[in-house]
Amino acid sequence: MPRWAAQGIIYLLDLLAIFAVGYCVLDYRRVETAVAYLEPAVVLDSGTYYLPVLSVLWVLTLVQWVGLSGRIQFAKRWGGLLAVLWLVACLVLANVIPGFLQKQLDRAGYQRCQSVDSPSRVARGAGFVYRRGPCDPALPSY
Repeated sequence: MPRWAAQGIIYLLDLLAIFAVGYCVLDYRRVETAVAYLEPAVVLDSGTYYLPVLSVLWVLTLVQWVGLSGRIQFAKRWGGLLAVLWLVACLVLANVIPGFLQKQLDRAGYQRCQSVDSPSRVARGAGFVYRRGPCDPALPSY
């Protein structure tokens, strides 16, 4: 594979990571808005918040750019550590954010109901519907 093609693939994956992180931010805002407006049902997919792990590619691209710009020692010394720290931070956030949203939904009076209509569609995780009333399987998820 030519070097320019490989570099192009890396940049496309970086772009994909931007959309993945943006999707998570929009999903977080969607849940917060639904709680603020006391929607009757709120769908929460905890697996969605693992998508920002793709943003580790940003750090790898940055380390590559720093190394190619002449600061090879910096890239060698700190590149791996930065990538691992970024990965750990993404994984911690992926576990903390759904828990925070679940507590926020519980405080607002929502009840957690298992939903067969709404399995995790994006990534691994539990698909739940939070309802302001009792859990009734006859009600649609959204």
